[in-house]
Amino acid sequence: MIMVADFLKSIMFATLSIKMKFLKSCYLLLFLILSLAMAIPAYAKIYYSKQEAMELAFGSEATVEMMSLFLTDSDVEKIQQLARVKVDSALFTFYVGKKAGELIGYAAIETHKVRTLPAMESEREGW
Repeated sequence: MIMVADFLKSIMFATLSIKMKFLKSCYLLLFLILSLAMAIPAYAKIYYSKQEAMELAFGSEATVEMMSLFLTDSDVEKIQQLARVKVDSALFTFYVGKKAGELIGYAAIETHKVRTLPAMESEREGW
């Protein structure tokens, strides 16, 4: 009878040990998942308003003027040939940053979505 009781105790302790290991593994997995979930927002892209972007590019004291450029048909063809992309519009808007009357630099804002294609796929489409 004593042997049966000892056998049952050993099974109970073994089962308890397995449960404890399982719980430790669950806690570790939960910790890793939560750590990853907290780290994901750190990789999010930051988008700026036009005013914030110009201030970031030229500084808060700079004056920013808008400059519109119209491409000629030959310019559009040349760009499409070199860049292997279709130009949707011949109108491009640039921003000129000046501080105390002196040119600081130029900026442009890209607003359309870009999708990368393999070179062969792009060639099949004619671009």
